[in-house]
Amino acid sequence: MSWGGNSTNNAIKGLLSLLGRPEWQGTPELTAARGALRSQLESEDVEARMLTSNAIVQMFDPDEQVQQLTERLRHETEPRIQEALLGALGQLASLDPVAADSVLEHLDGEGTVASINFRPDDHLEDLTRAEGQLGWTLLDLFTFLVIWKCTPHASAAWAEWMEHPVEAPATVRTLIQRSRDAMKAWGSDGQARAFSWARDLTERVLAIVNDPGSADAPDTRQTSRDDPAMYVAHAIAVELYFASGAFTTNIPPEVERDRRPDPSFVDRAMPVLERLATVSDVATAYEVIRTLVFVARSLSGPALLAITTAVLDTPGFEQEQQGEAAIFELFDGLLANDPGGLLDQDEYLNRIRLVLERYVDVGSTAAIDQLLRLSQSFR
Repeated sequence: MSWGGNSTNNAIKGLLSLLGRPEWQGTPELTAARGALRSQLESEDVEARMLTSNAIVQMFDPDEQVQQLTERLRHETEPRIQEALLGALGQLASLDPVAADSVLEHLDGEGTVASINFRPDDHLEDLTRAEGQLGWTLLDLFTFLVIWKCTPHASAAWAEWMEHPVEAPATVRTLIQRSRDAMKAWGSDGQARAFSWARDLTERVLAIVNDPGSADAPDTRQTSRDDPAMYVAHAIAVELYFASGAFTTNIPPEVERDRRPDPSFVDRAMPVLERLATVSDVATAYEVIRTLVFVARSLSGPALLAITTAVLDTPGFEQEQQGEAAIFELFDGLLANDPGGLLDQDEYLNRIRLVLERYVDVGSTAAIDQLLRLSQSFR
């Protein structure tokens, strides 16, 4: 199908551009324009229906918007029109979150494109707009209502997904990804809510990881690549890394040295990072450690304890070359500049020694060198 436009669709675009103009409000022309556009909602021309469906919020009064969106999302089967209707629902969410929440509540459980009720994933893959899965537009709307507006139905639906992380790991991971921007919104209510969800989900996942007899646990546990619980834990760790500000490109070394994580991120993320450090999965430990190396610039003691926990509690982590580089970057920094006096405290020295011994056992030259440099400090 060509989207080059025709006279009808060009007229629709023109009328839509005029709907929001102040001088049109309350005029007969506005009423006539709305009537003309509404008639196109039933058009057999897909582009005409798509254009007008996306503008339902502008075409109807508030008392009609919920009914229009509910009924059209309930019955529409054309994917492009469904996407346009979801876009309109997103516009409504910005203007009236409770009204948008009520649309989702009306549709939930019906199997519509806007249904957000819990359903298991079939496999561990990224979500697409395939039938029976949450699409990206709806996921963004869902996350907005939960984290930024805390609307009742969306929040209850989100909580149900969080209760079933191993049955729906792909969806849960995507919901976590969608909360990254909130995690970076320093000091906001949205950030607090995003970290509250991350903390609760971490505890739920760890309960499954640490209880082999759990009804939710798989028969065999291997790695985050094939274990749903660890898969979700790894997803949380990845988002914490990117939300922390640790990842950067093209920053001069002298600027990079002075960068610090935001205090609100440190306060809210540390309890989650400390718990994720105990997951015993190499991929998750790596994400946790490289986040904590950045956090250690502001909170060296707790970060060091969590890093050493991740290493010591994760069999085989000493074989992870990138992880080794991150750890020894931190150790080098402590040796060069120890503002917290960690190297004068037995608790921290003993942890460092245990980690170094783990690496010495696999022939790490860096570990041998640092053991020699710290030999006078160990008691």
